[in-house]
Amino acid sequence: RMKYEAELKVFLERQGGLENIRKTLGFSQRKMCQLLMVDPSAWSRWIKDESKLPPHIGRSLEWLLQLEGKNPE
Repeated sequence: RMKYEAELKVFLERQGGLENIRKTLGFSQRKMCQLLMVDPSAWSRWIKDESKLPPHIGRSLEWLLQLEGKNPE
C-alpha cells in the first residue's frame, strides 16, 4: 500500500492537485464524482486533504487524463 500511496503523491504533485486535474479535464465537480462513482462529499474531503485520496481513485484519474490525451506521459 505504501508504494501506491507514494506513486499517488508524485502523480498529484506533477498534475498540480485534484482541482487542477478536474479543471484540465473540463469537468464540473458533480460530473467528476459521477465518473468516479463517488459521493460529492468524498471529493470535498479529498480536496481538503489529498493524502486521504484512495490510490485506486488516483489511478482512475491518471487513466482519464491519458484517455483525454492531456497527460504527456
